[in-house]
Amino acid sequence: SSGFNQLRNEFLTAARRVATTKKQAIGEVVAWATGGVFKYGDIGRMTEGDTPKLRAATELMASAHAGAAR
Repeated sequence: SSGFNQLRNEFLTAARRVATTKKQAIGEVVAWATGGVFKYGDIGRMTEGDTPKLRAATELMASAHAGAAR
């Protein structure tokens, strides 16, 4: 669905932002944000069933980025 694709794009945007801010590889950020559930290479295989994890990880990264920006 378009909602899922939009969420996945938001997740990737957040991951890139955190990776840039923390000078980390995007793969490390994805693994950290998802609690090790997903690797960067898994993103293309995610399904709508992964929406709750994706949303939680995106919110975690957004709050971490907000904290780092202060």
